[in-house]
Amino acid sequence: QQQYSNDVLPDGRRNYASVQYGNKMIVFGGYALVMTNEVWEFDTVAKVWSERVTTGTKPEIRDQTSAVLYGDKMIIFGGNSADNSPTRRLNDFWELDLTTNAWTEISVGGSIATRMSHSAIMDGTNMVVFGGYTDDGKWATGDANGVFKVDLSASSPTWETIIADGTVVSP
Repeated sequence: QQQYSNDVLPDGRRNYASVQYGNKMIVFGGYALVMTNEVWEFDTVAKVWSERVTTGTKPEIRDQTSAVLYGDKMIIFGGNSADNSPTRRLNDFWELDLTTNAWTEISVGGSIATRMSHSAIMDGTNMVVFGGYTDDGKWATGDANGVFKVDLSASSPTWETIIADGTVVSP
């Protein structure tokens, strides 16, 4: 892990994913004139950026993905992996072990539509995903308006749909 003075910073970017890990902000991917799959951390105490040198097969470049912190692991899901071309949405799961900097793709049973621009939170051991834009061109309707969860502590994690009461209200 390299430490940089404040005159060397990650490229400015948008549509990245980040999590808080202790006193650090861990930043993954995003769009910085081109899409990236870099991992950077900002130490909020020392006020220093460092790029995390990771091992293992890395996720594709992407932006508009989601990330949550589960123990010492940053979990990312989905996003857009089309750099300066028509959008290509994803529905893959990856974990970055923040103690070893090793990437691992997580196999998740079941299926939800590929998506980007969605949000995710942790609820206990469940990663809960809402919304986004799907490959079928739906934005906040149908599957894109669904709420889904996957139990990250399960030996064979599987997507489940959360059925909410009520009626979908159009924007």
